[in-house]
Amino acid sequence: MFSVRQHIVEQTIRNLAECGAGRYECVAYWTGPNAQVQKVDGWAHPTHQRASDFYEVGGSWVPEFFLSLAKQKRGVRAQLHTHRGIAFHSDTDDRYPLVAQAGFISIVLPDYAKGQNLLERSWVGILRPNGQWEEVPFTSICEVIP
Repeated sequence: MFSVRQHIVEQTIRNLAECGAGRYECVAYWTGPNAQVQKVDGWAHPTHQRASDFYEVGGSWVPEFFLSLAKQKRGVRAQLHTHRGIAFHSDTDDRYPLVAQAGFISIVLPDYAKGQNLLERSWVGILRPNGQWEEVPFTSICEVIP
């Protein structure tokens, strides 16, 4: 389980909603210090192409992002992205996470991150050692703190 400050959650969701404008999928990543793997204290919004039913992160953005994280001794804790309508993990989501390592978290927000109770309506999964995603309740992997 990791902890994330309420303002990080709010900033991320607001950014996803604004980026998607109620019409497009959008993506963000939660980050934290390597020395505290259970902590999220930042987020990143990548350069990406977007459409109503997919997003694609820009080619040079990912290696530059990981280089920046390495220099700052930070890591990615979770990826968050939006879907139109209900939240689910698509075949593409299953196959192409930003980090393909056991324990990585994927959070899919419904309705292009617009509306109420988004975290309660989200699809949350953890990547297991066998390479399969297991759906779990948000509260079982993340504590939102003031």
